[in-house]
Amino acid sequence: MASGPRFRSTIRWRLTAYYGGVFLLCGLLLLLISYLLVRHSLEREEGATEQRVIQEYGYSESQVQSFYHLALPKAADGGRPANTVGDVVSGVQGDIRDDALHQLLVGSSIALGIMVVLSVGAGWLLAGRALRPMGRLTERAQRLSETNLHERIALDGPQDELWELAATLDGMLDRLEAAFTTQRRFAADVSHELRTPLAIVRAEADLALGRPGVGADTRHLAHSVIDAATRSEALLDSLLALSRSESTMNDHDVVDLADLVGDVVNDRIGAADAAAVHVDLELEDASVEGDRFLLERLVANLVDNGINHNTSGGWLQVSVGRRNGSSVLHLSNSGDLLTEDQVTDILKPFHRAADSTRPGYGLGMTIAQSVVHAHDGSLDVHPRPEGGLDIVVELPAVIAPG
Repeated sequence: MASGPRFRSTIRWRLTAYYGGVFLLCGLLLLLISYLLVRHSLEREEGATEQRVIQEYGYSESQVQSFYHLALPKAADGGRPANTVGDVVSGVQGDIRDDALHQLLVGSSIALGIMVVLSVGAGWLLAGRALRPMGRLTERAQRLSETNLHERIALDGPQDELWELAATLDGMLDRLEAAFTTQRRFAADVSHELRTPLAIVRAEADLALGRPGVGADTRHLAHSVIDAATRSEALLDSLLALSRSESTMNDHDVVDLADLVGDVVNDRIGAADAAAVHVDLELEDASVEGDRFLLERLVANLVDNGINHNTSGGWLQVSVGRRNGSSVLHLSNSGDLLTEDQVTDILKPFHRAADSTRPGYGLGMTIAQSVVHAHDGSLDVHPRPEGGLDIVVELPAVIAPG
């Protein structure tokens, strides 16, 4: 059974409830004190009635007492029993006291109710004003991610507890940015250092192949070494791209996505022909802002995936365009039948679907996903019922400079 929307208890609501509750308790306490004080005052005045008559009107105490003790006949209508004038005076004073206290309770309760409502409204406004810096802090913190760690919250205003919290978060961002920068520099340095010995190994193998009289075993070994060095360099490039895409992105150039995709596809036409894969390309104007190296790796990985994980005589369709304020890259290819679970797995590092003997290390789609996230975009990958994948990349569109 579906339930209705649940009330969300926010700090603002809780503060408003606290303000209203405290005001209500204080108002009830004030009402009780006022009631007791007024009652005590009225009772004291009733007890001093005889003395006031003596002092104000000049009667003697004996005259007043004789008047108070004057006997009265029984009332004709059977009203309240009273034997003397003093009984009548006391009864009237009691009625006046009770009416006054009743009016006090009614009027004060109505006034308290009105003030409680007003206090709740004022509490809501005051709580919102007090929490306004928290809203700005939350908004700025939500915009921060690994792609813009150079930004800071930099909350302005008085140096209160919220300012101290923002300053603490800015300090944490300083440390995170330094850690990401160190990671990126380390990955680049390691990649460079490892490329050097791989290049030496490749050169030695090439020299061995160029020597006259090389035996078949040596030639086979040299080719194996060259293939291993090539695969290792490709793995290094993939790991470096993954590390760079997950690090802070400092390059924010306007990139013509259509030209970039066209260049990447043209570079891979030979590989597509060798794999007997027909490529259809449709390009429309679309530009994005970001790191050209990462965007090129994104497109290359997706195109390579569509070629390498295809069937002989298959096809690959690549299109670029604009839609709803986004630059869209759409790739669709034939290939092996995949399930949704297998597609989810290939987005994870070193996971491969279907034929694992095909080239690659299971990092292509992982790098693509990371690059898309670094550019605040979205990547949707779904299996086609006939086999293969349908991939849609949406990136925030920008207007290319004229």
